[in-house]
Amino acid sequence: MGGLSCPGCGSDRLDRLARNDISPFRGYRCAGCGRRLRDRGSLPVYLTILVVSTAVAAAGGAATGEEAGVGRGVAVGTIGVVCAGYAAVELTRRTPSTARPVAPAPAGDWYVARDGGKVGPFAVDRLRAMAATGALTPADMVLDPCGGRWVSAGAVASLFEPTATAPPNPGGAAPTVPPPPPGNGRRVAFAAAAVAVGGLGLALAVRGGGAGDKGGPLPAPAGEALVPPAPAVERLTVGPGREILYSAGLGADAERLVRALGEAGYGEGKWPARVQLGRRGDTWVVELDLRPAVFDDPTTPAAMERWVGVRVAASAFPGGRVEMRLGETGGRERAAVRVEGAGRSPVGGSAAAVFSLGGAKAEGDRLADLLARGGLDTRVGWVILLAREPGGWVITPLNLRPAELVPGVRRRWAGLARAATAALAAPARVEVLGDDYRPAATLTAADETEPPR
Repeated sequence: MGGLSCPGCGSDRLDRLARNDISPFRGYRCAGCGRRLRDRGSLPVYLTILVVSTAVAAAGGAATGEEAGVGRGVAVGTIGVVCAGYAAVELTRRTPSTARPVAPAPAGDWYVARDGGKVGPFAVDRLRAMAATGALTPADMVLDPCGGRWVSAGAVASLFEPTATAPPNPGGAAPTVPPPPPGNGRRVAFAAAAVAVGGLGLALAVRGGGAGDKGGPLPAPAGEALVPPAPAVERLTVGPGREILYSAGLGADAERLVRALGEAGYGEGKWPARVQLGRRGDTWVVELDLRPAVFDDPTTPAAMERWVGVRVAASAFPGGRVEMRLGETGGRERAAVRVEGAGRSPVGGSAAAVFSLGGAKAEGDRLADLLARGGLDTRVGWVILLAREPGGWVITPLNLRPAELVPGVRRRWAGLARAATAALAAPARVEVLGDDYRPAATLTAADETEPPR
């Protein structure tokens, strides 16, 4: 076609492909070997598309990290990946070569490829006779005796011009010779597409990793298996079938964690079958594998999010950032909580204590002093949470239940709310939790003056 030939088989029978709506370059397909070829002169265009599309894919990946931009980022990134992959595939295709007809050689030097082997030798006149009768087509491959290469019969000059019939060839079949090896364009295309997709994935990962920890409760998607926080290379046995795994060098921290879990209520019957302790940056990561029976009590995950994580963080890792995950052994995660800088303030040096959140250790100490001077029965081992909210301070006595709020008890805790408001220099209220660890009653200074009910 127009002085062009296939760079693979040498055939000049190149069929122009039909137009399409994707690319202005139609390309060719070789009728001899079926290879698809790219238009000559299209290299700069496809290189530009590849570079621009890769940049678009990276920008889309970065956009997924923006608030309310996930859908738009995924759409833009997908378009970029598809366009980059298309350009990469086109760049792996070869372009047609300028046809160079082979001059006929002396008789007795030509071979024809047949059924994976070659037959011959044939004289040039014999080849012309075969071409005239249709036994040899322009797509058939012949061995050029001068260059020693396989070319299409259509590329041999004057081979298909009318000529006299030559005598039969006396030669026989020759040893099998494999046809020219196919190109590796498809393999390279897949590699280029994989690089483009990998670039998008890297952009997503980098963007997602840079979002930072914002603190507060973590999502606990159903069906997500617990993942070890760090390679567990040491173990501490705490009872039959109970152990704690921890990274090298964290032995003392593991022992503090064991004591803190015991203080938080994980004793006989509820102690985790396995606890894993590790570090991720400046965060302690604690994962508790609990027997499924523990979750028969629907309040367990709520208790974990509400106060177990706070007590463990303040007792084992005071002032640090702690991420705790609670889940079934070999199963799914049930609850997760991230605690930022919890502190513990004992009440009168006893087991009773105020657990503060978010660096409010000084306020926790003042509240603990108020409770001690107010005559709190420290033999009970009171556990009280102190947290700062936009509207003021929230005091949560975990030992108190709504059913115990008789008039005298109500007035006493309302009096604590009044005193705490003055001591903490901000409005304070007492929040009583129900059996499901959700707010069930709220007491403020106004309740102190209520008449008996």
